[in-house]
Amino acid sequence: MFAPRMTAVALSCLLLLAGCSSAGTDPESSDPAAPASSAAGKGASSAAPSTPGEGDRGDVRLGEVDLKKFSYRGGCGFEVPAEPVTLRDGKQSEKTPGFGGLRSEAELTGSQQVTIDGRDYVLARFSCEVGDQKLVAAHLIGSVDGEPEDLGIVATGSKITADGDDDQLAFETSYRTVEDGDDEATGKTSYKIEMIGNTPVRIFGGEDGSKIDPAVKQLPAHGYDAGLVGIEGYLDDADEATWLVGMLDKPGQVLSSDTIGGGYEGECLTLSVHTQAGEKLDGGLRSFPDDDAATGTALDVKPESEAEPGERSDLSLPVKNQQAGLLIPVNGVVPALATVTTRTSDDQLKSPLVITRAPADAWLDIWRFGAASGSEYPLPIGAFATPDGKIAMTGAWYKAPIDEAGAAFGMRPLVAPEAMGEKTCG
Repeated sequence: MFAPRMTAVALSCLLLLAGCSSAGTDPESSDPAAPASSAAGKGASSAAPSTPGEGDRGDVRLGEVDLKKFSYRGGCGFEVPAEPVTLRDGKQSEKTPGFGGLRSEAELTGSQQVTIDGRDYVLARFSCEVGDQKLVAAHLIGSVDGEPEDLGIVATGSKITADGDDDQLAFETSYRTVEDGDDEATGKTSYKIEMIGNTPVRIFGGEDGSKIDPAVKQLPAHGYDAGLVGIEGYLDDADEATWLVGMLDKPGQVLSSDTIGGGYEGECLTLSVHTQAGEKLDGGLRSFPDDDAATGTALDVKPESEAEPGERSDLSLPVKNQQAGLLIPVNGVVPALATVTTRTSDDQLKSPLVITRAPADAWLDIWRFGAASGSEYPLPIGAFATPDGKIAMTGAWYKAPIDEAGAAFGMRPLVAPEAMGEKTCG
């Protein structure tokens, strides 16, 4: 799926063995606010942090944490995935990896006490310089096992207004869309934050957070995005690299839903894997499914990662009944409700379409991936997780109801490691 920048259709053909088509179908207007359902199970981490219990009240108060010397998960949503950002005297001490000649530098600009459902949290406000742009973000700091921890980016954009009254936290944000210029921010959205255990979830108008499956409450902090990685690849010129999303399945292996380079008959691209531990690992040997009708790639990574692996959810195609779950943007922004529908893209892959009420036009969710979305119009790339914290699919998502004429690319299931052929491209 990686190649020098080209049209989306040409790029998709290079990456995937199947044929390509830019036409699409109108997906159904399924309600992403429907109750999330999941099988019972443990959280996403194999050696996971402890889950919230009755004794862990999640209380953190201003003055108890030195926010100027704290370690955060990402800055303002530019990094993929959200890597550790440590502040010294309120400013980012080390630069995170750049992309397209840009990189983000974060600075703490303020904080406020907020209360959600009777529990005290601290909202840490950031400003980030990304080239000529200035982004802002808000991180939610809560208590995990009695220690303060960054629970995720609860808002990001060009302007953020937080309302912490009435025992709840709500946001109105303005953000740069993929169609805006550097100094524009015409996108607008509003939502509230629902705390499900240690997982903040963005709840948009018309959605009912109280109906989220109780399994979400058992997830450890960041259990919803455990193991997610960014896969950077190029054919000849490192300056023309583009990105995909994958999942660290175990310390030495990453799973992708994309057939990288076109499979066994394709190109041996140069690949790097970026992890949530701030690592940049070599993606060397790779293998592809034995089933010619399946897509996906398993990558060996060297050295082995120190990041927390995730767990894969086995989602079979075609999707016969729509299923609710969580949309994971991968850049550290907390989840939103989403639904994988029975409708599919109109290319030969017939990929399931995932819908949500979260914005699907934000520059931060799209620009890094560019033509890798596989569509003639830009699409945001992320992951779909079942509420038990397992990652089922990666790919493009759409805002409901979809008003585009077509949907040329959807999400694909992460490849099953036991279904892989021989290793190649070493």
